Amino acid sequence: MFTRYKPLSRCLIKKIVVRQSSTASNVKTSSTSSSILAPSTHQHDLRLTMNKLIKNLSIQSLPDFQKTLKSNNDNNNNLNSNAEDTLRCLLILLAKRLERLSSLSFIMLMNPHMAKIWDAYLNSYNELIGFISKYSNLNEENIFKNIINFKFLNSNEQNLEFVKVLHDIMEMHTDNVIDLRDGIHEAKSTFVTTNSSYDDTSDETFFAGFSEKQFLDEHLSERVLMRLIANNFILLFENPKSNGILDKNLNVLDVLTRSIEFVNDLSNLKYYEKFEVIVNTRIIDKFGNYHIEENINLKNLKNHSKIIFPYIGNHIEYVLNEILKNSARAVIENNKNIPVKILIILDKSNFKNKTPTLQIKISDVGGGIKSHVLEKLWEYSFTTVNNSKSSSSNNNEIISTRSGKDVELGAAHDLGFGTSSGSEIGNNEGADTLVGDNIIAGMGYGLPLSLTYCRLFGGDIKLHTVWGYGTDVYVVLKGI
Repeated sequence: MFTRYKPLSRCLIKKIVVRQSSTASNVKTSSTSSSILAPSTHQHDLRLTMNKLIKNLSIQSLPDFQKTLKSNNDNNNNLNSNAEDTLRCLLILLAKRLERLSSLSFIMLMNPHMAKIWDAYLNSYNELIGFISKYSNLNEENIFKNIINFKFLNSNEQNLEFVKVLHDIMEMHTDNVIDLRDGIHEAKSTFVTTNSSYDDTSDETFFAGFSEKQFLDEHLSERVLMRLIANNFILLFENPKSNGILDKNLNVLDVLTRSIEFVNDLSNLKYYEKFEVIVNTRIIDKFGNYHIEENINLKNLKNHSKIIFPYIGNHIEYVLNEILKNSARAVIENNKNIPVKILIILDKSNFKNKTPTLQIKISDVGGGIKSHVLEKLWEYSFTTVNNSKSSSSNNNEIISTRSGKDVELGAAHDLGFGTSSGSEIGNNEGADTLVGDNIIAGMGYGLPLSLTYCRLFGGDIKLHTVWGYGTDVYVVLKGI
């Protein structure tokens, strides 16, 4: 069994003390109580306090982040409340990740890629603690209470500083999905070369009792939520007329059109041909009545009813990109000149919930999925794609793919190739420009991450396949 990485509290002390010394003039302290962050505090007591703080934060329940995402900034009180919820969510999420990362094996966190991720979370936490310490008296008696109950002032200057901190945190985590993949692969490869008896059950050695999939599901889900919440407040503050990342008037047909165009651009670059689609819609009103439209003309949506669904458009687009790339590859490589069928159902008949439900069914006759592939389809880093220039040896296998866009934020931030600038997702700034098989597939995080996006707000993805015929994928989303 490997030893643990260097104690979390020791790392926090070194960095926070340095930061606090530069901002001490902004902290109101009592002459009878020593600041928990003051350089004069005994190192032993400080380590115990910080370690306890991390543990306490890591077991806290998150605020209702869906309510946070739906709130607006029509007055300062609402904006301050959103800022406080954002801060609490981020502190808890960062503490959970730090606690989990600190329990990983020594060989895992000594990897440069994993160490980079560790530093990103540690520095993000320090940024928030440093921000709080400028406006609150943090001493050993009240540090946890003051941090978890920190209140924002009606100050534009304070909110502006908070936004700058959020931008810094967003930037720290821009490319770390690639680092996560490479770090895990390299650490395990290093161990396997020196331990011939290694098998998959040894994952518990690396991930502190978790399997690799369990660890990644938890890590990526919390990473998505962290960036989502941070970006939401940034948008609310920087654009007073904005609803944040939530689009209450999202037309799903617009999202579908962009996704089809994006995947077809990639298909044309890879295969020199595109795939066809047939789109049908159903709208079920609150009384259970159906409005049916067949053969939607995506080039002229003005002639069709809008599918208005309150959600984060970029999440839907990411999921559609992943599924459609699999369908495109299956249909084109198997020479099936049959359109991919897409059925969209907007259900407003659920009286228990005020928000509607969106169902999307994507069907292709591209040959289906082999049973041994189906078993691994939702595993991270699983792919049947060769690094060679031809995919002929894999013509009948559908894979887990990488989209060109990792849109956790409502921004064009992809899995290592984009920015966190909040640019419009409709363009191709985040598109994968690699020529070869990896244009359509390669990283192996696409489908598992799509499932994470859906389940974040109570949705799901189901897949049914018949080997030798085709595949149906069902996406269910609940309105926010």
